[in-house]
Amino acid sequence: MRRLKTACELAKKELSTATEYDMEVPSLAKDEDFELTITRDLMNEICGAIFDRCIPIVNDLLEDCELTVEQIDDIVLVGGSSRIPRMQELLKETFGKPLCFKINPDEAVAYGATVQAALLTG
Repeated sequence: MRRLKTACELAKKELSTATEYDMEVPSLAKDEDFELTITRDLMNEICGAIFDRCIPIVNDLLEDCELTVEQIDDIVLVGGSSRIPRMQELLKETFGKPLCFKINPDEAVAYGATVQAALLTG
């Protein structure tokens, strides 16, 4: 199962830039190799329910912060799932503006962790 999960994670990353990916897991069951060509469209279909749950969370967050989408200047995505084209499309539709890609998502996470650590330690 671990090798299959690793292959699926790699497929998710590859489908962020490619429209299809050939997944291979040698000797997954006994002497059986697992091979599958997965497309971005199929991944979007499989993950559709997850994507559909994301925008209400964003809307709840805005409401909790007493903000409207018009008050948001830039949308900066961080984390691996932020590279998924479907997620980017949904956020563009929600905010009605292009996303900000000026900041490296991995560096933003590290920077945010550094700022939080400084706040917690004084």
